[in-house]
Amino acid sequence: VGEVAVLKFGDGVKVVHPFGSPVDGPRVVSEFTFDEKSTDIVGVTSEIVKVLDDARTAAAAQRTEALQLSIIISDGRFSDKEGVERMVREGLSRNQLFVFVVIDAQTEKNSILNVKSVTYPDGKLTVVNYMDAFPFPYYVILRDLAALPGILADALRQWIELVELS
Repeated sequence: VGEVAVLKFGDGVKVVHPFGSPVDGPRVVSEFTFDEKSTDIVGVTSEIVKVLDDARTAAAAQRTEALQLSIIISDGRFSDKEGVERMVREGLSRNQLFVFVVIDAQTEKNSILNVKSVTYPDGKLTVVNYMDAFPFPYYVILRDLAALPGILADALRQWIELVELS
């Protein structure tokens, strides 16, 4: 159906496997340390839009894909939801679909489902559930890491179905 690229992110973004090259799984996996202290999610989504645009441009002579897929795997905790929403809308306007896989805490106490956010609509303090305003329209919350391959396979299967329908 297409090609695969892999990016790692935290404070910055790095392409660890570019489109158009054979996948070297062990090398790609070795790039991930999961020790980032923070995530610039606006920078990540902006870079994904750029990488997918570049891939579409490079492939334009051969074929045009109707829909491009990006799967982001993270703990889902970040600020600047408005900036992320802008980039997600930008990607969607370019037929780029973002699927966010939230790796959740093992305990209910630390679950992202129990996180609250503070907002100030009209200057009034309001406390809301963090996930009620999650900026990615397509997401899954995953507690059991062993289920990750199945979740990714389901996401790919559904994306392939979307591509075939478009």
